[in-house]
Amino acid sequence: MDFYQKLSQYYDEIFPLNQKGLAFLEKVFSKNHKILDVGCGTGSMSLALLQTEHTVTSIDLDNHMLQVAREKDVNQCGQFIHMDMNDIDQKFGAESFDHIICLGNTLVHLGGKDEIGEALSKMHRILRPNGNLIIQIVNFDRVFDQKEFSLPLIDRENVVFERKYRQQAQSNRLEFITRIVDKKTNHSFENHASLYPLRKQEFEELLIQSDFNHNSFYGNYDDTPFSNGTPACIVVATKHP
Repeated sequence: MDFYQKLSQYYDEIFPLNQKGLAFLEKVFSKNHKILDVGCGTGSMSLALLQTEHTVTSIDLDNHMLQVAREKDVNQCGQFIHMDMNDIDQKFGAESFDHIICLGNTLVHLGGKDEIGEALSKMHRILRPNGNLIIQIVNFDRVFDQKEFSLPLIDRENVVFERKYRQQAQSNRLEFITRIVDKKTNHSFENHASLYPLRKQEFEELLIQSDFNHNSFYGNYDDTPFSNGTPACIVVATKHP
């Protein structure tokens, strides 16, 4: 069993639906809007949005996560598609969605600054005028400024989830090391992923280059303004006509 297959079994226990995140999105969205969820994981946020009168298309690169999402979608109201975020402009036409969300540090798994900029431009293209792009990533300014290379341990009833960063030698990327410990069997599964540590200033520059010119940054889902000490970097970027 590979890491992501194991992670998909425990994902909802490790990361239950973020109610504050849902409330944050609902303050931005109107009813009956068409939404694209990029990097939907097991679909918890997509399914919650479906229950609030939205139409949601959800994409993810991992089939194990998507299978869990489809099993949870008992009313078969959602669309869960296996897709790389780099391909969204090939699948969806211009101005296809009222809003796009990309949560859970998904964006920084891309290959680097240029690839992130290209992805933002593609998202801008498939957004309708006055549509919003909402992205949530880790606050990498805090990671580097405060040398916080380990994230809090997640200890649930059936699983322990460990997360830490390691600076890659002679590289501007971070190695993201995650480890699952199955409490029932005591078996562990470890994964290493390369992330691009996108800081706020660079993030804002890439958004402007992608024609998002009205961008609000927050430090968490409580509307706290972004600062170098907040845990997250959340942006609401609007596509103006």
